[in-house]
Amino acid sequence: MPGSDIVVVHRQDASGTTYVWTDYLSKVSTDWYQRVGTGISVIWPVGHAGKGNNGVVQMVEHTANSIGYAELTYAIRNGLFYGNVANSSDHFVRADLASVTAAVAAAAIKMPADFRVSITDAPGEAAYPISRWGRVQTRSGEFQE
Repeated sequence: MPGSDIVVVHRQDASGTTYVWTDYLSKVSTDWYQRVGTGISVIWPVGHAGKGNNGVVQMVEHTANSIGYAELTYAIRNGLFYGNVANSSDHFVRADLASVTAAVAAAAIKMPADFRVSITDAPGEAAYPISRWGRVQTRSGEFQE
């Protein structure tokens, strides 16, 4: 890691990607949950904003010591580097079809009848912790991809 502060880059627009990222952060950090919470759009305590996956990625590419988030399919399509993430079983897991499928399988055990379930931080050694199932429904009842 660099000897200087890491610059956080986040989405400025509302997105399902932000919802999944903040849902994960809320589950693994009580401080995050209490200060920021989960949503398709949140008030970020630090960092710089980029519009969409592309805006975040461009900002990360042009900002030293920065880190950001983007949807997995976007990262794969664009050949982006991304790291492994520690899951609830303390295994570092790479995001791919198998690890996201493992997260879905773990959530399927307690799947509600309407299929609305968060699969972030799902149990299991192979489960990628920042996964999403389907669409995210906002508080207003709209769906966000």
